[in-house]
Amino acid sequence: MFVQMRRRMGTVITVVAVLVAAGLIIPMAFSWGGGNAGSNPAKITAATVNGRRITELDFSREVAWAYYDRVRYGDVRPDTLEELRSSVMDNLIDRALILSAAKDAGFTVKKSDVEALVKSERDLFASEDQWLEALARWGFTPELYATYLEEQTIVNQYPAVACGEPEVTEEEIVAEFERSQRAQPSLTLESARENIKKILSYRKQRELQASWLDGLRERGKISIVEPGVLAYRAMEDGKFEDAIKHYQRAIKQSPQDPYLQVGLGKALLASGRPDDSRSAFDKAIQLQPDDPFVMIAQGDAARESGDTGRAVESYKKASELAREDLSIHALLHDIFKEMGLEDEANAQADRMDEIREIMRERQEAQARAAEEAAKRAQEQAEAKAKAEAEAKEAAGSETNN
Repeated sequence: MFVQMRRRMGTVITVVAVLVAAGLIIPMAFSWGGGNAGSNPAKITAATVNGRRITELDFSREVAWAYYDRVRYGDVRPDTLEELRSSVMDNLIDRALILSAAKDAGFTVKKSDVEALVKSERDLFASEDQWLEALARWGFTPELYATYLEEQTIVNQYPAVACGEPEVTEEEIVAEFERSQRAQPSLTLESARENIKKILSYRKQRELQASWLDGLRERGKISIVEPGVLAYRAMEDGKFEDAIKHYQRAIKQSPQDPYLQVGLGKALLASGRPDDSRSAFDKAIQLQPDDPFVMIAQGDAARESGDTGRAVESYKKASELAREDLSIHALLHDIFKEMGLEDEANAQADRMDEIREIMRERQEAQARAAEEAAKRAQEQAEAKAKAEAEAKEAAGSETNN
């Protein structure tokens, strides 16, 4: 949708359990107040929109859920977290703008609908204690979570109410039909009319809502203070000194986040301070010594500063840390090719071939194990059926005697 708001309302609370079980949690990606002693993310402001606060807790929570969505679809890399965080901030701002507009218009949703949503999620848990523990893990009380779901329902419903049902003319239907008929000559106007009308209505509604939201953004009083987002955006705009200041603030807030150190290192290098940049990358590696992406980032910085030897050393270390991650080896292959290092590039290609063979053998072994398990289960079922038949036959013989 136009603000990429989450349409699913169920299983929101259980996301963290899925990530932990899959081994996909990256704690520094979700800075619950930055880890400073005594910090309370619910009291730290990340942005304000028309007087409405977006807290660091709101922000970190949505980053976690957005990260989970990317994990599900296989589109996630730790070195893209800054871009992810920036896009999440935009979505939260849009959410706040919609809620503000809905409040001004007096738009509400039925309490019974919200209660049903809460119940549907509560029923996913075996006990009340498990439910409350899951809520607390995300910084919710039952009351706060009910409010969250109520607001999300408003965000999902109000744009359509505010924009109204778009008009679809007969001329538009005919024009769309003629375009569709070129690809499907057997299509008739009467058979396709209702479907075409729905498609056009949906398309026009999206356009209306996008334009309406643009207007909210233009009129809105928006202030972003989250330092990590500001640092990333300053880098994107080429304002490197500003980026350095924002990264330094972000690091004070989240001192255990290696990717903030990576960002700071990039900003320092871009501003002409290679020695300070190297120190920042060294700090990132101290925080996360087994992360290949941190090593690649260090290699990129060394390469940019003209230190080819240090760059190659970092890239080779990244290769060691990558283990069986094909995407990283492919990335390193391309880097070495670009640098004209054919032997190193070929080594990455060989490693990718080895990994593919390992994966093939592993899949075949899993398939054989599954086949053997199915065969054993079948044999056990047949043996059980035979034993039951023999027992039944024996019981019948005794009765006859």
